[in-house]
Amino acid sequence: MRLYPDVQPTLDILARNYRLALVSNIDDDLLNMTALGRQFDLVCTAERARGYKPDGTLFRYLIRESGLSVSQILHSGQSQFTDMVGGKPLSLTIAWINRRDLDLSPDVPAPDFIFSGLEPLPDLLT
Repeated sequence: MRLYPDVQPTLDILARNYRLALVSNIDDDLLNMTALGRQFDLVCTAERARGYKPDGTLFRYLIRESGLSVSQILHSGQSQFTDMVGGKPLSLTIAWINRRDLDLSPDVPAPDFIFSGLEPLPDLLT
């Protein structure tokens, strides 16, 4: 796995003022073998939550473990089917990172924001 060039610089900027959480449909053993190049304030894996996106279990785990209200969380993700279907019914604010310029499926709740990469996130939060 290779990170997109905008990932580390954008996360570095965000980490100055915000807590960062990794929310992933991954098991802990696979996560431990994945070179992410940074630490996160909160790690929410499917294994820890005992549920996979999009059913909402992983997002409920994020909300509970973060100690934040739903209105204080911005979730960014690239999968319209797991990120929006799982997060929007819980009233999470979702930024869809649509790197491949895909059409939004009519079966998916609309995200709050659509970006082609992570670069706009710091300005969005200020």
